[in-house]
Amino acid sequence: MITFQVERFADSYHEARPLLDAHWAEVALNQDLIKLEPDIGLYLQIEQQGGLHIVVCRRDGRLVGYHCSFVKPHIHYLGSLTAFVDIYYLHPDLRAMPRVAYRLFQTVHRTLHSRGVQRIITPTKIHLDKTPFLQSLGYREIERVHELIL
Repeated sequence: MITFQVERFADSYHEARPLLDAHWAEVALNQDLIKLEPDIGLYLQIEQQGGLHIVVCRRDGRLVGYHCSFVKPHIHYLGSLTAFVDIYYLHPDLRAMPRVAYRLFQTVHRTLHSRGVQRIITPTKIHLDKTPFLQSLGYREIERVHELIL
């Protein structure tokens, strides 16, 4: 059975860490220069302040996916509570299963809306572009981000 629910970072991070490592190995560029080193203390602090939103996907009770957003007013639009997507991941075994990713995102949308979030801003990697999937959910491209390694 596959379930989706909001969970606290403090309660699920250790269980999610192996997925986070696999996620990093799959998507991160410049892995030889920039190592995965999450600031757990900052995540916990943001969660305690009410600014973290985590939805997890579980299969028979085991964590197999997650979606993490920072929720705060947009710095340019103080009246707009915005979810800034940090990361999202679904175990490769579930990606081919019909509608699992869709159901994860629908749960995210519903639970963020219930918190009063007005909009979601989410990235997608150029080399693993999720634009068609995001567009099928109603997202539209609004800007591009560039990186320079010094």
